[in-house]
Formats: sequence, C-alpha cells, structure tokens
Amino acid sequence: MKTIGLDFGTTNSILSYFNSASKTIEAWKIGGSDGENYIPSCISLIDNDIFIGEEAKTFLKNGDKNTYSNF
Repeated sequence: MKTIGLDFGTTNSILSYFNSASKTIEAWKIGGSDGENYIPSCISLIDNDIFIGEEAKTFLKNGDKNTYSNF
C-alpha cells in the first residue's frame, strides 16, 4: 500500500509520500530528483488538456479565463 499526502496551499502545493525503505516522509519532486518540491497552485483547462504549476501560469499571464490560481 502506498501512502501519500497532499497539501493544497494558496500559493504553492506539495505532494509527499511515505518511503517504506527509509521509513521517512519525502516530497515528490517535480522534474525528477533534482526538481522542485513545490508546485505553484495554478491549473489551466485548455482545449480538453489540463496544465498545472509553472506551465499553467503561462496561460494565467495571458489572461486566459480557464486558468485558476490562489484558490
């Protein structure tokens, strides 16, 4: 069984999981082991595609009405 935790913040969100080998809680890193722990709390629904984080923020900058942040 896998155990995960989600923290949806106004500015940033994070996904953590329990590593049973080391018995520690670790943050899932965006972009692999050298990536970021935090995901910007932004989502965009464009032409039946879903974008999250930094990618969604590009639509927000363009004023897209199907992009949401700070929720």
